[in-house]
Amino acid sequence: MQGIMALLRRLVWTLAAAAMTMPGMLPESDLPREKPYTSVFSATSSNSGEPFYDLVTTFYDDPHSSRAFAWEAMPEYRNMVIQYGTGESEYAYQLRAKAELYPVADAKNTEAAVDESVYNAEYITPERDMLFYRVAVKNLEPGTKYIYRIGDTEKNVWSGFYEFTTEPEKTDSFSVIAVSDPQGRTAAEYKNYTNTLNAAKNDRQDAAFIINMGDFTDNANYDDWWRYFFDASAGTKESLPLMTAIGNHENRGSGTKYYNLHFYNPQNGAGLGRWYKSAPDEDKALPIIQNLDNTVYSFDYGNAHFAVINTGTDWEPRSMEQLLKMQRLWLESDLARTTKRWKILLTHIGVYVQKPRENIVREVLGSTIDKYGVDLVLEGHDHTYMRTYQMKNEKRVSERLTGLWSGEGTVYSIIGSAALKRYHSKEEHPYVAVLKNIPSKTPSYTLLDFTSKQLTFTEKLIDGTVIDEFTIDKLE
Repeated sequence: MQGIMALLRRLVWTLAAAAMTMPGMLPESDLPREKPYTSVFSATSSNSGEPFYDLVTTFYDDPHSSRAFAWEAMPEYRNMVIQYGTGESEYAYQLRAKAELYPVADAKNTEAAVDESVYNAEYITPERDMLFYRVAVKNLEPGTKYIYRIGDTEKNVWSGFYEFTTEPEKTDSFSVIAVSDPQGRTAAEYKNYTNTLNAAKNDRQDAAFIINMGDFTDNANYDDWWRYFFDASAGTKESLPLMTAIGNHENRGSGTKYYNLHFYNPQNGAGLGRWYKSAPDEDKALPIIQNLDNTVYSFDYGNAHFAVINTGTDWEPRSMEQLLKMQRLWLESDLARTTKRWKILLTHIGVYVQKPRENIVREVLGSTIDKYGVDLVLEGHDHTYMRTYQMKNEKRVSERLTGLWSGEGTVYSIIGSAALKRYHSKEEHPYVAVLKNIPSKTPSYTLLDFTSKQLTFTEKLIDGTVIDEFTIDKLE
């Protein structure tokens, strides 16, 4: 009987949401959370949502009570809203989304031209305008499942219905999926990313959110390559928050701008680059700095604090030193304020790296990581799997490979690639505890399992092979 009643309540909500599309029922202003629409049993049809692309959800403020959404639409859809409700109530709510009209280009994606498209980031001519929407929903209830959809109220065109669940009021333990560098160019290439996510979700069906460490496409200036990336996680990205660290392939040309249009991240790092004037040799850094706000942020979940930084481009590393210095004060302040038991840092270009390059990230931020006792740094970029010993002051503080103790030092891990491309390294560095040269075309993923007393890190291939695993324990 209870199942029938729940089904009826959901049907009522669906009918109510559909009824809100009727002419004359939608006010021009945003509706606050406290003023719901009541049920009206008069439904209109919901279309497939084909005019709307790249819908993705992220954390915005407190994961217990808020959620953010971003998507892209054809320019004729200028009156878009989000409608949401619990499914257990006869009420649904509506918020108008903010839009930015911005030009985009598609890649020359024939087999002969694809390489040219990869390297042509500085000289792309936009072909058409698209609308990029974003909206933050607040005043939600903790531990509650919500149903939502997006649509144009004037044209009465709607997406399908999706679900998301807010963080429970008390979260003693939770799991996270982490991946890196899908970096595709064609829809076929992104099938590997889909397979990786599916394998990881099968492993952790109760995962709270997904982390992606950057390089989402091979060239972030192309709208269709973003489309392939988002399509590869359809059915996941609309429900599980996708928290991201921007990669070097996004920090080329106008790629940083497109990253910001696609993701609505927490805004607690806003303002870092607002008044900066570049030096003559920082021409490639300036577009990144001018669009820095949404790429640097932090968020909490359960007993863990996650901070995200922007490591810029690898084209002119020294020109990016100022970018990192701008973030150092923010990172110090952010880490000093948190009272969470676990501290995690996300950075695309690593602090400890495998490929030969100047360790600029370590030079600028290494002492800050040490000072505030970061437990784990997740890194991307090098398309291999590596983790360090616990490090402090650039020295090994422990010879143990597992059973580590929090507070002794920081573990840094390059978490491989969620797609095809792999780099191999035979370099021997004193900080390397584990190095795995994984064969090409072999995606991998990372699982993080948090409790109040232990963090378990597991690296797996998509066939289920565990290639590394360790724990970090908390002292009382």
